[in-house]
Amino acid sequence: MDLTNKQLIHLPVVTKSGQSLGKVMRFAVNAETQEVTRYFVKSSVLIPDLFENELVIHRRQVFSLTEKEMIVEDAAVQEQVPQKVQFPFVVRNLRTKNAAFSIGKEM
Repeated sequence: MDLTNKQLIHLPVVTKSGQSLGKVMRFAVNAETQEVTRYFVKSSVLIPDLFENELVIHRRQVFSLTEKEMIVEDAAVQEQVPQKVQFPFVVRNLRTKNAAFSIGKEM
């Protein structure tokens, strides 16, 4: 079964044990093999645009994939990407074009 980009983006992701991880926000494709290599999953948080909690799911960690949901191995939860902004860091110049932040520090 083939899934389109539209079907993958915002697809719910859960573990085999039923824990909700969030939704697929983007994915990476290997240019040579044309295969999806990783899925980037964003979990729900209070202020989603300011505080990101993103997981990277490798394609080998995907147990099943349907048009309704992605089910991943329970161990996939351990591969969490560090938060881009950590509290209590106060984000300055959030609306400037060249503002960039990583792990609570201005870049």
